[in-house]
Amino acid sequence: MITFDEFKKVEIKIGTILSAEKVPDTDKLLKFMINLGEDRFLV
Repeated sequence: MITFDEFKKVEIKIGTILSAEKVPDTDKLLKFMINLGEDRFLV
């Protein structure tokens, strides 16, 4: 568990998954492209 002070530091964002692709040569790993409004992240 984390303390309340640590929890206050958490940044929560809501986004839309644009794509999900299987990563070659892996069994379970996926690569996501996520739109978070102004920013786009490759996760």
